[in-house]
Amino acid sequence: MFYADINRGIEKAKPTARWGRKATGLSGAIATDLWEKAELPWLQVTAAFTFEKGGKMKPCRFLSMLIVVFLISANPVSALTINQDIGTSARSILYSPPVGQSFTATDTDIGYVSISIDSYSSPNENDTTITMSLFSGDGVFSSDALLHSEEFILNVDYDGWLDMDVHSLVFTENERYTIGISNDTNQWFFDFHGGTSESDLYSLGRAYYGNNLANEYNDLLFRVGPRDSASAPVPEPSTIVLMGLGLVGLAGYGRKRMKR
Repeated sequence: MFYADINRGIEKAKPTARWGRKATGLSGAIATDLWEKAELPWLQVTAAFTFEKGGKMKPCRFLSMLIVVFLISANPVSALTINQDIGTSARSILYSPPVGQSFTATDTDIGYVSISIDSYSSPNENDTTITMSLFSGDGVFSSDALLHSEEFILNVDYDGWLDMDVHSLVFTENERYTIGISNDTNQWFFDFHGGTSESDLYSLGRAYYGNNLANEYNDLLFRVGPRDSASAPVPEPSTIVLMGLGLVGLAGYGRKRMKR
């Protein structure tokens, strides 16, 4: 019923082009041209909702639809979350360089990257540091591709995730990036999943370790997460207040004209 009403409204508004004349104050011919170029469904739906049965515009409906469209389009970016936490094996970081995992930035809201590591069960070296880096490109570990690097100081028996903050970086949608880890002793191991074409846990990237490219179906235990609310940009209170007052004013103006 809802969609049927919208379709009927669109068909009534299209031939008359009254929505264009009423909403923009333009001539009928120009308004008709605007309709024909309004390829976005939400724009046509906005036009249809603006009219009563006889083609008369309802200002409050029009304003309501504009507010909905504004709210939908105000935050178009979704957050990227990857959590590959299934492992089957572990290998020494020292004897497998370069070690890393590539991933695809399916959106630009990325706040941290993580890799799971293990300490050697019987450590013979008192090594407490691991370096984690992020590079642009798939399997690229060169200095000219380096975006960010951080050294972690750990307890010698630490097992778990290394989380590196990258919220200040600018990411390009659908581009590939590589998380890398390095260490110069036999203290630390990385965890990975050995997959097959039927059990590839993450298909938009791959694991790298050793001089040769790892099997494309293998993945390190890694995570990619969004920026948190503290680091994400927040509109200033004054901006929100001004926008609200403007919308209230428009709504009041529409009501006043309807009563005349």
